[in-house]
Amino acid sequence: MKKLATVLILSMIVTSAVYAAESGEDLFYKRCTACHSSALSMGKKKDEIMWKSTIKRMKKHGASISSQETEAIADFLSGKK
Repeated sequence: MKKLATVLILSMIVTSAVYAAESGEDLFYKRCTACHSSALSMGKKKDEIMWKSTIKRMKKHGASISSQETEAIADFLSGKK
């Protein structure tokens, strides 16, 4: 019974963490549009690698974006997700 309770609790934690993750689109609007218009970024035609490079450069300018957020934003902007 104790093992079952532990498994249920862990699965609830994992499930809530997955659903709490923000989409690349949400992160883009939250992190990037503070300095850039969405139209400017959305009008650029870059692949995922080029967007990651751009985000890395923005991090050097002070953008607070984690590695996971970088992946999600680059996927969104490149049209991957």
